[in-house]
Amino acid sequence: RRVHGGALGCKYLCESLKAHPSLTKLDMQSNRVGHRGAKYVAEMLRSNTALTELNIAGNEIKDFGCEMICKALIFNRKSPLRILNMGHNRIVAAGDHVAGLVRQNKALRSLYLWRNRLGDRLPSGVSSFAVMANALPQNRSLMLVDVTFNNIQPSDVATLVASLETQARPVVSDKPMLRIIEGNLVPSALVPRLAHYYILHRTLPHDTDPARSQQNSPREVVKNVTLDKAALRQGPVSLERRVLGTDADLVGNPAQSSQHVWNSGQGEAVETTFALGSDNV
Repeated sequence: RRVHGGALGCKYLCESLKAHPSLTKLDMQSNRVGHRGAKYVAEMLRSNTALTELNIAGNEIKDFGCEMICKALIFNRKSPLRILNMGHNRIVAAGDHVAGLVRQNKALRSLYLWRNRLGDRLPSGVSSFAVMANALPQNRSLMLVDVTFNNIQPSDVATLVASLETQARPVVSDKPMLRIIEGNLVPSALVPRLAHYYILHRTLPHDTDPARSQQNSPREVVKNVTLDKAALRQGPVSLERRVLGTDADLVGNPAQSSQHVWNSGQGEAVETTFALGSDNV
């Protein structure tokens, strides 16, 4: 069900859910819930035993709201929540609470944290993602974690790889998916090592030509290339595009390459991270 109404409407809704706990999917995206409204959501989650999907993305719940929701789901061991979307909420310093949720909640299957600021340096010198990186290997129930566009730095990715190689075994089948490539600084050298534990790819749109779609050609997958801000201000940037066929190709045996021209569109200073690699990663 789709909900509208800001923090006050959120309060009334959550109170009604306590009395009638039959709703299984709740979409509150972009409804000005804020951290005050997130408090009511957390209170509801502490006792709810029906909700399986919660989308609270785009509501500026910030660190306080994220903390309250994580604590509620840790407290309520009977919660059946499988999908939690907290994307685009200006979450910066709640890494400890997200890590606690990842360690202790085994019901969640999908955790969306896209377009937050988990890679920003905290006063302690570490980032929230670095804290989460130590917890992710301890939860093999999560089948999808989305941390795209979080300004995650190479050192944080290295922390995750080290944690995985220390605490987890490589996964051969039924790999979970980790969306981390886009909008973060992921060193290309670490991609093959991450691929032992996670599916990393984001497949580009399928070819609409029926004749070509029947061919056994590899699909293009976003991987890791960095665009320079100064270069974007000067105009279109020419990037090398590589289409790779197997995991082995990821480390440097391109099947073919071509040129692709990309521009920010509005002359903005844009910094992003992407590239093309194997569909099998």
